[in-house]
Amino acid sequence: MRILIPIKQILHPAGMTVNRKAGKVFVNREEYVTNPAGKRALEAALRIKDGMDADVIVAAIGPARTADALLEARAMGADRAILIPADTTDEALIVRLLTALCEHIGGVDLLITGDSALDTGISLGPRLSEALNFAYLGSAVQCVVEGSAVRIVRRDDPPGRLYNAYEAALPAVVTVTREGPAPRYPHGGK
Repeated sequence: MRILIPIKQILHPAGMTVNRKAGKVFVNREEYVTNPAGKRALEAALRIKDGMDADVIVAAIGPARTADALLEARAMGADRAILIPADTTDEALIVRLLTALCEHIGGVDLLITGDSALDTGISLGPRLSEALNFAYLGSAVQCVVEGSAVRIVRRDDPPGRLYNAYEAALPAVVTVTREGPAPRYPHGGK
């Protein structure tokens, strides 16, 4: 099984100040971190890998500094990391690049991504699913693979009260919320 996880770097929220009166955001310290939902998507993939033979590939689209996020993902347990050097926030271009990467890698069974980027709010899952012609399961808090199907658990309305399970045949695209599995600490040994 081959799992692809697209991740993204964002400005660390602690380095920003919001001036509501002026209606502006000031960046006091330019420090980048991996998008929280993307880290949880990686953790979901690593948990699948822990239970079965899977190849976990992490991909990032961004400038050279994005390599730090890929190194962190490798230290967490990802098998491979791919940097696509393009500094863009154009959702259509990102979807085309990730679709081309899936075709280039070949044999991608599962694509797990964060449900949205914390800085832009972009959610790639539905568009990637459509572009790849994969099944789509969104807003997962838990994700497991059983045979040739992926099963997720997600919180439905009203929030926090009702959990439902959904299942789809592989290949599939799954989005994981920021409430998904807590990421493990990188061990730094890879």
